[in-house]
Amino acid sequence: MLRNPVYTGRLIWNRLDCATARQHGGTPQLRTEEEWVISPDTHAALISDETFQRSQERFKTRPRMQNTNRVSKDSRYMFAGLIYCVSGHQPQAMQGKTRKGHVYHACGYSNSYGDTAAVEIHAGQKWVSLREETLLPLVEQFFKERI
Repeated sequence: MLRNPVYTGRLIWNRLDCATARQHGGTPQLRTEEEWVISPDTHAALISDETFQRSQERFKTRPRMQNTNRVSKDSRYMFAGLIYCVSGHQPQAMQGKTRKGHVYHACGYSNSYGDTAAVEIHAGQKWVSLREETLLPLVEQFFKERI
């Protein structure tokens, strides 16, 4: 909310350059503020201009975390962002968790939709989790046989 100037009461267009991204196969790039099309005072502001400006300055000094579903060098979760729940709901990667020294990947459906919905979609279980140490031999076998 503090990153998006729309919450200051303005409507803003032309923030992202999607055409260049499509041509070069990348993600949309943020254009410079001079290229934005701004319509002032279109709706009630949820945050003040001063709060927005202070937050932008703070974001510049504190870099934004990258997507946590992607594997990084120092990740504790070997399969982060690669394992998906088989229950058939939205394609959301399972979350890495460490419990009692064991690494798990768990479906976060109950975090998003509540315990009752999770029990219904997971056939009576609140959580669906997979222990990483049981998955690793299967992945190694796959690569040994097929790659």
